[in-house]
Formats: sequence, structure tokens, C-alpha cells
Amino acid sequence: MRHYRYKLRYTKEMLSLPRPVKLISLIIFIYYLGWGIIVPYFPIYLRELFGNYTSVGLITGLLPLIAVFIYLVIGPLVDRVSKKNIISLMLLFYLPLSYILLSLKTVIGFVYFRVYHAFIATSLWASTDSYLRVHSPKGKAAEAIGLFDSSFTLSLIIGPIIGAFLITIYSWNIFYAVSIFAFIAFLVSFILPDHKKETFISGLRHMFKDHFVKKEFSDFINNKQLVRFSAFMFFFYLATSVISLAIPLFLRSIGTDLFKIGLISSLFNLPWLFESYFSVTKNKKRLVLTALFFATLFLVLLFFAKDLYILAIILFVLGLSLAAVLPIMQGRITELMPKKEIGELVGVNSSIWNIATGFGPLLGGILADSYGLRYLFLLSSIIFLILLFVAYASKSFGFEEKKISDGASKL
Repeated sequence: MRHYRYKLRYTKEMLSLPRPVKLISLIIFIYYLGWGIIVPYFPIYLRELFGNYTSVGLITGLLPLIAVFIYLVIGPLVDRVSKKNIISLMLLFYLPLSYILLSLKTVIGFVYFRVYHAFIATSLWASTDSYLRVHSPKGKAAEAIGLFDSSFTLSLIIGPIIGAFLITIYSWNIFYAVSIFAFIAFLVSFILPDHKKETFISGLRHMFKDHFVKKEFSDFINNKQLVRFSAFMFFFYLATSVISLAIPLFLRSIGTDLFKIGLISSLFNLPWLFESYFSVTKNKKRLVLTALFFATLFLVLLFFAKDLYILAIILFVLGLSLAAVLPIMQGRITELMPKKEIGELVGVNSSIWNIATGFGPLLGGILADSYGLRYLFLLSSIIFLILLFVAYASKSFGFEEKKISDGASKL
């Protein structure tokens, strides 16, 4: 009976979210379905192309590292101009991406490609993220984040299954899925509710006049609680980025065929679909601590595992643990952001987290060439163990609903 009450509460919370939140979640699902199809195979494609893990880590990490600088500009810009227009424009820029990707054969070519990709991807994510947070109802930030994350996570569950079948027929031509689904998302973006602000040129002019970079970091540093939570998430993203790089490459290295890699990747992503369930839990701190403990434990088990079926089970539980942490932490961060500064603070936070997700694959690639892929799981387990102790010992990591509301009302 308790299960059904919880399910009804979850359904009620999600259905009560405003239309803009639901629409932006739908758009991101459609767009990311294309990536979901190719994500398990992109590192493997790069490994076959260049023959070493360092190149794979470098190319994988370049996108978020370049995005660091773009976020500093796009963050305050989306506070001034139409977020809807930016979202539509960036989706349109994805049309030639798949063709360019498949035509590249050198590392330097991928470097130039990543600059182009970083610009459109960063602008798209900053705009959708800011659009989501602005339209998140007070007191339901975690639920809105949960629905949004669950939407693109669903694409990471469905996508690899589709990709598993398609790659056996079309080989690497499945990469065209990115452009195809981005175009469909572009068409859907026209029905997004819009709040007309300044023109794009006017927004740029006022942004530079306001010394935006200095103001962004000043507002961020002065928000002490936000700084602490952002630092915590830096190391969380560092560890998860290493894991994301390691999983498909490790499965391939032990002889797993591409079809099974797609299915196992879907299984790993499956628990992330339940982020919305985790976002409405009452004792958020206890859940975070429990999830970090199991993430640490199962990464150690992954280091020793050899049987493919055991590996699949471990990856499912690991995905479940990681999925429990993210919406709670991101919801708390949203509550700590004043509404009028959301765009710029999202820009700063995203820059910090992109350093983590860029440095993680680069470090992982170097370590994999030196010691082997299994040691990437051990590295991530150590990081999660440290985060577990930090969350347990720090008084600032209180997640009770009353504390969140009180904290938000002081900003």
C-alpha cells in the first residue's frame, strides 16, 4: 500500500509541473535520442580510429573543456535574450554535425570539430537548463530537475537499444542519428512558450557593458553554500565522467560484441529514469549517503568482476546509486540560486562542472594506457568514498525540506 501511495505522489508531482517544464523536457528527449543511439559506440569508434586510449580521452574531454569558456558568455546572455530563440538556433546548427564527424580522420581534425560542437552544445544546454530553472515552480525545483533529467535519460535507455540493432546493419553510419533527431527537436521547439526580452545584439552589448565575467564570479563566490555544493558536484562529475569513458571501452576490451554493448549500456542508464522518484524522497541526506556508499562498493566489485552477466548486474546497481544523487544535489543547487541570477550562476556552475567532465576522460585515457581500464573504476571508487565522508561530516549538507525553503527565502 505504501508503494502505491508513493507512486501516486510521484505521478501527482510530475503532472502538476507547468507546461514549459514538460515541453522543454520533451524537446531534450527528442534531441538526445540521437546521441543515445551513438553514445555507447563513440569511444569505441575513436579507439579503432586512433589505436590508443589517450586520444580517446583527449577528444572526449575537449568538448566540456572548451565549453568552460563558452558558458561564461552564454550564461548571462540567456538572462537577457529569448531562451527559445537560442534553443531553436542551436538545434538547427546540428544539421551538418553527423556528416562532419564521419569525415574526420585525424586528431587535429577532431580538435577543430570539438570547437564547433562545443559552441552549439554549450549554448543549447545552457539555454535549456536556464529555461527549465526559470520555469521551475517554487518548492518543486528538484521535481522539475528530475523530470528533465529523466527525459534525456530515457533517450539514453531507448537509444542504445535502437543503436544495438542499427549498428549491425549500418555500422558507423548510425552517427547520422544525431542530426536527424536534432532536426525533429528543432521543429518541436517552435511551440515553446517564450518570454520576449532584448534582441540578441542588444543583449550582447549590455552584457559586455556590465563586465559580465567579473559579476558572474562575484555573485558565485558570495554565495557560500552554493560554492560548497558546486565543489562537491565537481568531484562527482569527475568520477562519473571517468566511468562513462571506461564502460564501453572495457566491455569491448574483454571481447563483448557491439550489440551486447548497446544493451548493457541501456541497462546501466535504466536506473537514471527513476531520478524523479528520488527527487521527491523525504530524507534526502540519508539517500545521498546510502547511494554514495553503494557506488563506492560496486565500483570496487567492478574492478574484480570478469563474468559478463555479473558485470551487467553491477553496472545496473551502480547506475541506480548515481541516479539517486544527481537530482537531489542539483535541486538543492537550484534552490540556492536567486531567480534573477540563475542564468549567470548556471554559467559559472556549468563551467566548473565542465572542467571536471573534461579532465576526467583525459586523466582516464592516460591511466588506461599506463595501467589498464580496470583501474579507472578503482579511481572513481576512491573519489566517491571521499565524497561520502564529506557529505556525512559536513553540517551544510542538510537536505530537509524545511531547511531548503528557509535557505531559499533568505536569498
